[in-house]
Amino acid sequence: GTTEYKVSAPLDAGVKLTRLDEMGELLPSNHEYQQAIGSLMYAALGTRPDIMFAVTLLSQFSHAPRQAHWTAVKRVFRYLAGTADLGLIYGGSKFTYEGFSDADWGADERDSKSITGYTFLMGNGAVTWSAKKQESVARSTQQAEYQAYSSAAREALWIRSLLKELGFAIEAPTLINVDNKGAIALGKDPKFHARAKHIRISYHEVRDYIARGDITITYCPSAENAADLFTK
Repeated sequence: GTTEYKVSAPLDAGVKLTRLDEMGELLPSNHEYQQAIGSLMYAALGTRPDIMFAVTLLSQFSHAPRQAHWTAVKRVFRYLAGTADLGLIYGGSKFTYEGFSDADWGADERDSKSITGYTFLMGNGAVTWSAKKQESVARSTQQAEYQAYSSAAREALWIRSLLKELGFAIEAPTLINVDNKGAIALGKDPKFHARAKHIRISYHEVRDYIARGDITITYCPSAENAADLFTK
């Protein structure tokens, strides 16, 4: 496309797509919308993690898309057209494998659920990534971040298992970077147990992973958190 049709971000930060009453008329058919989402998801899962959050959000409206949702979908295509030269690059002098986890607390105004985002880098490039709504409502940013890196930890164990089968067993713990110190404390320090009683048991698996030495959690500033891309 020509320069005037290009945009610098997949979503318009000034448009809140969760407010359905402000999204305009329903589309006559959702077929074309669903086809477009399918095409974008293919790119998002393959080589364009930068549109993963946008596609995850827009796919939630596939059953009854409105005009504003369709406008947003077309914007993602415009973004891809203007950034066709972007891609994933792998390299470096040493083998590296680490993760980044983030959450956007109460991101969805309709059900108050948060978004989990994580990515794992290998050879300085992203090899796996996710942007997904959390199953339960988090009561705080701390809980949302804890649930996010718990999900990332399960992904880390899967990758470790896969690498072992391929002959690249990793002995050292997998590092996961998190930008919330309170959430890190929930996973590491038993004295915070009382605060976490309301959190689903499945998320507490991460404590076992840490104790076994499979993963380790460390703090990184939000500005350096690669998973921020998958939460907004």
